[in-house]
Amino acid sequence: MLLERIFQILILKDRFSAHAISELIRNFNVIQTNRLQYVNTGTRTPLIEEMCKYYSLPLNNYFLTKGQIKKVLGYRFTPLP
Repeated sequence: MLLERIFQILILKDRFSAHAISELIRNFNVIQTNRLQYVNTGTRTPLIEEMCKYYSLPLNNYFLTKGQIKKVLGYRFTPLP
């Protein structure tokens, strides 16, 4: 919970609620369909839309490659403007 609040305040500049961040964490699911391809079963939310737009992350893509998964998992977030 503490990390969620730090992310909410320092990175997202308090633009999104703690509930929205918790929902993102709970609902972002990726299923591996074969060795190189994954399917994103998460739900589109305003928080995901903002993160896709500002950070250029493929969070809304239905099909994801292994490289895109690594990009999302290894991303270093900077504060929103």
